[in-house]
Amino acid sequence: MSKYDILLTMITVGFCIWATYTDMRTGKIKNACSIGLLYAGVISQLMLLLLGKTIISTSLSVFIMGGLIAFGSYWLGILAPGDAKLYWGIVLILPPSVWGRNFSAIPNPALIILVNMFIVYLVYSIVHTTVKYFTLHKTFPLPREFPIKEFVQQLPENLLSLLRFLAILLCVEFFAYQSQSRFTFFHLVLAVILSYTLDCVAKKFQIKAYISYPVYFVPAVVIFVSNPVLLLAYWKKFLFFAVVYRLVLPIISTCMLNLDMSCLSTLVPIKDLQPGMIPAEKIIGTETDEGTTYRKEPAVVSDSFDKNVLVSPVPEGLSDEDVQELKELAESGSFEAFGGTLAIQHSVHFAPIILTGTLLTILSGGVFYAPII
Repeated sequence: MSKYDILLTMITVGFCIWATYTDMRTGKIKNACSIGLLYAGVISQLMLLLLGKTIISTSLSVFIMGGLIAFGSYWLGILAPGDAKLYWGIVLILPPSVWGRNFSAIPNPALIILVNMFIVYLVYSIVHTTVKYFTLHKTFPLPREFPIKEFVQQLPENLLSLLRFLAILLCVEFFAYQSQSRFTFFHLVLAVILSYTLDCVAKKFQIKAYISYPVYFVPAVVIFVSNPVLLLAYWKKFLFFAVVYRLVLPIISTCMLNLDMSCLSTLVPIKDLQPGMIPAEKIIGTETDEGTTYRKEPAVVSDSFDKNVLVSPVPEGLSDEDVQELKELAESGSFEAFGGTLAIQHSVHFAPIILTGTLLTILSGGVFYAPII
C-alpha cells in the first residue's frame, strides 16, 4: 500500500474508534462522526479517480452498492441511522489496495465489509446465547426440543419456496448466458433480491398461489425445453446453495428465534413499556366481524410496509406515540390473547461490530476467510 492508502486506512480506523466510544458511552453515534466519514469517503473516491487508482464504473458501483445496503439495512430496521451512515462511509473511504488484496468471489467492498460484519455479529450472538443458555437454564424456560411439528407444517411451503427460487435462479442465469457474461456473485445476489421482492409483493397484495406460480414456473419450463444443457450446468452449481437458502435456513432461523426470545430478549408488560425500547416481536392486527384482533409473532427486521403490523423491530425503538397507543390498547383488553406482554431486545451496540468487521477487512485484505481457504 502507498502512504496515501495507509493514511486513508488510519482515518477509517480513527473514525470507527470514535464511533465505538460514543456508541458505548451514549448509545448513539454523533452526526459529526458518521457524516464526517461519509464526506471523507466521497472525497477519497474523487482522489482515487484523479490518481488513477480506480475507474468511474468501479467508484459508481462502490457508491451505489454501499448506499443501497446502508439504506436497506436502515429501512429493514437492522441498523440505526448513525450505524448505516458509518458503514457507507467506510465502504467509500477504503482504497482498493485494502479490500482487494486477496482472491475472493466478492468484488465489491460494500459486500466484503458486510460479510465480515455479519460474521462478527454471528460469533457474538452464538457466544452470548451460549453463555445465557448455560447460566439461565436453571431459572429461565429455554427451548430444549427441535420444533418438529412446526418443521412438518412448514415443509410443503418451504419446498414450493425452493422451487420458486430455483426458477428465479435459472431465469437470471439464462439472461446472463444470453448476454454472454459469466454468471457471477452479483447475479446470485440479484436472484436473492428478486426472490425476496416478489415474496413481499405477493404477501402485501395477498396474491393467490395459483396466480403467482405461473409467473415463476412458465419461464423456467421454457428455458428448460430450449436449453437443457444450461439447466444441467445450473443444477450442479446452485442446487446446494438453493437447498441451504430455502430449506436449511428457515429451520435454523426458527431455532434461533426460539433461542433469541429466551436469551436475547426480555418479556416486558406493555403497561411498563418505555420510549426507545426495541421490540423483538411484531404485533399484527386483523380485521374481523367482531372488530380488530391482535396476535404476536417473532420478528427480526422491520415490517413497516405492512399496514396491519402495529409495531415491529426498528433501530430507533418505540416512539412516544407507539408507547401511548400500545398502553391504551392494553388497558382496553385488546392484548389479553397473548398476556399483555411484549418481548424487548437487549441493547446491542453495533459500532464495535462495525469496527471489528472493518479491522478484519483491513488485516485480511478482503473477506477474512479467503486467506485461510
